[in-house]
Amino acid sequence: MLVFIRHLILNSSVLEGLHCQLPSRRHEMFGIMEAGRPDVFQKLKSLSSISLNQEEMEMLSNNGINKLRSLSFTLYSGFRVPTIHPLLSSLGQTLESLEIDFVTLPRVPEPFPSGIDLVHIKHLTLKKFYGSIHFVSHMANIETLCLEDANLSVAFHDEASKFQYRSGLKSLKIFGGRGSTGRFLFPALYHEIVRFFPRLTKLRMEYFTDSTIKIIVEGLPDLEELDIPNGIYSDVILTGADDRNENAIEPNTQKCAEVLEKAECLADLKRLRKLVLQSPKITDIGVRHGLLSCFELRSLSVDTPM
Repeated sequence: MLVFIRHLILNSSVLEGLHCQLPSRRHEMFGIMEAGRPDVFQKLKSLSSISLNQEEMEMLSNNGINKLRSLSFTLYSGFRVPTIHPLLSSLGQTLESLEIDFVTLPRVPEPFPSGIDLVHIKHLTLKKFYGSIHFVSHMANIETLCLEDANLSVAFHDEASKFQYRSGLKSLKIFGGRGSTGRFLFPALYHEIVRFFPRLTKLRMEYFTDSTIKIIVEGLPDLEELDIPNGIYSDVILTGADDRNENAIEPNTQKCAEVLEKAECLADLKRLRKLVLQSPKITDIGVRHGLLSCFELRSLSVDTPM
């Protein structure tokens, strides 16, 4: 099989995508580069590798792969963020999608390469990243940021107030992650997210409560898609009924619609098209009456785990 792969790569003049899942196949690719045939990869636009070491990153940086638009790799254990700076800088003029898995969290926060070097990035995924995301403010074309198992308190801590301008990011996805005090985060962090990404239309994030959802609703009125699994929130964020009289959730009445329109709850998101809820404290009644004003809603998923 490896002989066939090597023959196929060497005789291809239009290779644009390469996915190296097995280490042996990855070594085959870099062996071709070492043998003096980097021209084979000159038209490569997409590269996905199980891992990269220092030598392989230098090969990619020095062999003229200047059309690469998508790069996904796992950083070898023991190699930290500074080792990838030259590689990302060399690809900065073409790279549009980047995914890096750092495998293990370092002991102290680490700076990511300046976003100035990655001016064309549209989609960025960072797994187990431990550092500030201030660099995103320099990525003028970024559309989607995905953070997995990141330290969110470090990522967003006081950063919004330091920027000259706020990011135009449209989609933020956070999987797992935690703050300095655990999974349920201080409200200040949600305020930072809202201040730094005020133009969000898509948000996916876990461990919400009633109070933190209200921060998101008030700060991100243009949300079109909201995915909030693994939360501990109640019908309050659906109906706003905690500070209103019981008539606020009477169905099919003009009074109900008027009250909900003023509520600090999900009904305020007039552009909401997709909603995913997961909390043991929400009820069918809350869902039924709380979303009467979401006229644009096209997709709804509700889970009430025990």
